[in-house]
Amino acid sequence: MDMAAVTGFDLACAYALARAATQLPETSTLTVRGARRAVQRTLRHAGLEAVAVIEGR
Repeated sequence: MDMAAVTGFDLACAYALARAATQLPETSTLTVRGARRAVQRTLRHAGLEAVAVIEGR
């Protein structure tokens, strides 16, 4: 998922993304790319790292 254009992301959105990532088949991996530091911080705060790979800019 390319998040380079995302300038703001709240916890509700991050939790929704984490929940969606848990619904993926076991053979799939969600990778977040290009997220700004503030967005990465929110994703990590929501625990997305447990179910996805977060790559910075």
